[in-house]
This record gives sequence, C-alpha cells and structure tokens, in this order.
Amino acid sequence: MRALATLGSTNQSSLTSALDALWEEFFVHHARTEEPAELRRILSKALESQGLADEILRRAASANADGGKAILTANTEEAFHNGAFGVPWLVCTRSDGQQESFWGVDHLGRLAAFLELDKPAAGKWISLL
Repeated sequence: MRALATLGSTNQSSLTSALDALWEEFFVHHARTEEPAELRRILSKALESQGLADEILRRAASANADGGKAILTANTEEAFHNGAFGVPWLVCTRSDGQQESFWGVDHLGRLAAFLELDKPAAGKWISLL
C-alpha cells in the first residue's frame, strides 16, 4: 500500500498499470505479492514499457521509509475526514465547486448525474475503479 500510495501521488497512469499487473499476478498466477522481491519484480515489469522501472524500484524501496508511510497516512486521514467507510469511496467536485461523496460501484449512475456527464452517444461507459 505504501508503494502504491507513493506511486499514485505522482503518476496516475503508472498506478493504473501497477494495479492491473498486481491484480493479474495475485488472482491469476497466485503470486506472493506481499513479498518485497516479488512486488519489485511485478512492478518493474508493469512499468517497464513506460520507462519507469527504475523509478518504481526506488519508490518501492522507499515505501518502507517515512515518505511512503506519510503519504499513506495522509491519504487515510483524508478518507476518514471525508466520511469514507468502504471501497470504492469517491469524492467528486463539479466545475461549480459543489462536492459530494459516493460509495460503491452501484452508485456510479448517481455519480455521473451529479457530475452532469452526458452518456456517450455510442458505446458504453468505461470506468476504472
């Protein structure tokens, strides 16, 4: 969590790639993602195409230091401050500054309505949770 919090604080695209790789390795290949060497292997491979292998290795190594812990602690405190009690917890701000929180994938329709998003004319909504 510390490595992902550290990575997510600076690079959303890399975080998405890392989460995809971790999901597949854990649920499909039953990798021991909690092991530092295995985590390093998975994240390095996932971010190789983005030229971020060295960065993620550095971030994963520093995740046990105060930096990674501080980011995860700040994220957790912010979630509690916003009333989070489950995952996914989404805090959305419209262009007019109004803010509302949503919990669970079954509320994505309400979230889209709150953000005043128009449903795509062709195709379907695509979301990343």
